[in-house]
Amino acid sequence: EEKSRERKGKRNEQSLQEIWDYVKTPNLHLIGVPESEGENGTKLENTLQDIIQENFPNLVRQANIQIQEIQRTPQRYSSRRTTPRHIIARFTKVEMKEKILRAAREKGRVTHKGKGSHQTNSRSLGRNSPSQKRVGANIQHS
Repeated sequence: EEKSRERKGKRNEQSLQEIWDYVKTPNLHLIGVPESEGENGTKLENTLQDIIQENFPNLVRQANIQIQEIQRTPQRYSSRRTTPRHIIARFTKVEMKEKILRAAREKGRVTHKGKGSHQTNSRSLGRNSPSQKRVGANIQHS
């Protein structure tokens, strides 16, 4: 009976962790990163890797950064608009996204090739959360 309770407890803990991981979502929004001609998933992934390398070299050494999916938000306005579309990256693990957000908050200003950009936590791919709050110099977190 005691072993049965332990097994049930472990299963419940596992289920709770799976639900928590799903709720937190492993998506990260990158705002203000310039667009380039002929951009595709590989180029976007390289851009994200460059940003992480430039801003958080310690994170690169200690963590295996695995990106599940990466894309730009859809074009909504005129093609003459001056602001670049956001990049949304989905990581295989929530912990990786959280490490990047934590490191970005500690650093304050995140740059790409010397220019500033913002990072946000995203609830779902392609959708901005209306309840985003500013948390630090260039970081938004919902």
